[in-house]
Amino acid sequence: MVQNVSHRRSRSRKAWEPCKGESRWAVIATGATLVLLLIFSTSTVFVQESWPVESFQIGVYALTATYLLCGLRRDRETLAGGVAPWLIYFIPAWGVIQILAHTTASTMETREAVLRWGALAAVFFLTRTRFADLSEAESSKSPASR
Repeated sequence: MVQNVSHRRSRSRKAWEPCKGESRWAVIATGATLVLLLIFSTSTVFVQESWPVESFQIGVYALTATYLLCGLRRDRETLAGGVAPWLIYFIPAWGVIQILAHTTASTMETREAVLRWGALAAVFFLTRTRFADLSEAESSKSPASR
């Protein structure tokens, strides 16, 4: 069950202001770290060894775990609406289901695919949640919303 917790927001607080208990610098650090990971991934795309991909995956998983465990956006977190985002989150889950059900042709390749698609789903999640407030802030500043 997905619950939209955005109704808990105080009417007096602006959408782009940090929630209580949330450090503005922690939110900025999350976005900056994500950008640095994406730059690293882009700059090492032509390296034939597997260490750049594995480093990117470890970094994304560590950033996502830190983001979720520290509860940087606890008061205003909303999960994706619509079918398409949930399909993105389901891709790595499908690989895990195949591994658990022993229905995969190659367990090792399926594990690698689960890690790859899980990291990409985590990037999608972090991007959606991190930059959602930027779009809210821009829409509230536009002349049409006044």
